[in-house]
Amino acid sequence: MISRRTKRLVIGFGCLIFLVTIVLFSVARFFANAAEQRRYAEEKAALKPREQLTVQVTRQDVEREKRVTAEVLPWYEASVAAEVAGRVVEVKANAGAAVEKGDPLIVLDSAMSRLDQDASRARLVAARIQLAEAERLEKEYRRLAARNVISRTELAAAQSRASVSRAEVDRIEAELGRLDEMLDRHVVTAPFAGLVREREVDLGDAVNVNQTVAAVVQIDPLRVVFSLNEQEIGAVRNGSQLRLKLPERPSEDFVAEVTQIGRSADPVTRQFRVEAKLENPGRELLSGTEAVVFLSLESAADRLVVPAAAVRLAGTEAFVERLQADGSSEVLRVRLGPEIDGFYPVLDGLTEGDRLLVR
Repeated sequence: MISRRTKRLVIGFGCLIFLVTIVLFSVARFFANAAEQRRYAEEKAALKPREQLTVQVTRQDVEREKRVTAEVLPWYEASVAAEVAGRVVEVKANAGAAVEKGDPLIVLDSAMSRLDQDASRARLVAARIQLAEAERLEKEYRRLAARNVISRTELAAAQSRASVSRAEVDRIEAELGRLDEMLDRHVVTAPFAGLVREREVDLGDAVNVNQTVAAVVQIDPLRVVFSLNEQEIGAVRNGSQLRLKLPERPSEDFVAEVTQIGRSADPVTRQFRVEAKLENPGRELLSGTEAVVFLSLESAADRLVVPAAAVRLAGTEAFVERLQADGSSEVLRVRLGPEIDGFYPVLDGLTEGDRLLVR
């Protein structure tokens, strides 16, 4: 068995080792903290003091713009319909073709109309012969009646026959004119200069009266259509110029002229419709796309302005912190106009060149 003395020695030796371990850990922790504090002090000493951010009160032109999405539409759109029935015997213009006013789009079979026209011409020749004979007899009867060779009744009958013959000639001439007009309508033409957007019949198709055969659009000029609310509608006037960008030529600016402003808002959206004219003399610009209109809602020309970053608002009041010559600053209450694109027009309290702190 282990004696009491041996137990005391073992316990005492273990306590001594524990105390030495604690002392060594505390010493190591002290030196580690000292090194960390020394490194932090060196880094802090190496840091430069932060410069105060300032802005300057200047004079400049400022403008608040709104970007509005607009539709680019043809100036005119027409669904061209046939005015007579017939079969398509010739296609003159396909989809995408450029046409001038009166250019043929399709040609319908006109054989039956030509036969009717020839028959009317033949009837007209016969009617004119009959009229000539009736007029000759009328003249002769008038001479005989003057000599009392024939009665007045016979003269009246001759005059009546001549009148009937004249009426028949007039009727056939009118019918022939109608047939000529109907024959011309077998050629369906473009109602205005533009492009054929769609051809709806093919060669050999049977076409009925009033059936649409093609869609034609006029793209010179183009219509630019967009909507504005009641706060924005006052920014446009008839005849005013608008700047816009088109998706097919994004690097260029285009100008459109306002031609129509709606006087009644849409009952659902509460928006007013605005239309503008965009000239397109070379027919290079596309229709059916979306453009971006840049609308100037508010502007200030050569006005004293302060950047919004330097302004602090408290209710209806505005404050700025002006930098003094000695490096100190003072808080000022100023009067400013409504913000325009990140700037406030200065109404009172600041002068040109003042430097303001941005916190």
